[in-house]
Amino acid sequence: MTGTQQLTHNDRDHLRLLSIFFYVYGGLQLLFGFIPLLYVGMGALMLDDPSLRSSGHPVATAMPWFFMAVGVVVSLYIWTVAALLISTGRGLITRRRYILCIVTSFLICLNIPLGTALGVCSLIVLFRPSVKAAFEGPPAGYHHPTAPYPPSL
Repeated sequence: MTGTQQLTHNDRDHLRLLSIFFYVYGGLQLLFGFIPLLYVGMGALMLDDPSLRSSGHPVATAMPWFFMAVGVVVSLYIWTVAALLISTGRGLITRRRYILCIVTSFLICLNIPLGTALGVCSLIVLFRPSVKAAFEGPPAGYHHPTAPYPPSL
């Protein structure tokens, strides 16, 4: 009996729903990653301010670059988390990358409240013995080339 045959109907539904939620949450993170780019725009506007350039104070001349650096770093961080969430959603639906799914579920528990809810629910599902066994078997939808096809329903 392979890992995919051990899954109950509820386990399959829970993994499918979790995958959808990870995709949606990752998409939201992609969109939210554009918000810190406002800091980049503010820094660029400060670069054009003649009063900052004429002051000659080192803090005043460094401030626009600081704003732009913070905006870029925060956006890249959020987009990295979004890529991790989307990759985890893909791993849940294909029943691959079990460790990635576990680690991502733990990490997003820090994102209160949506990440915590999604992380805890996914950990509950991922720690079920039947789900763990399904990740150890062949990927979902995999058919060995020499095995006969199962009868259609």
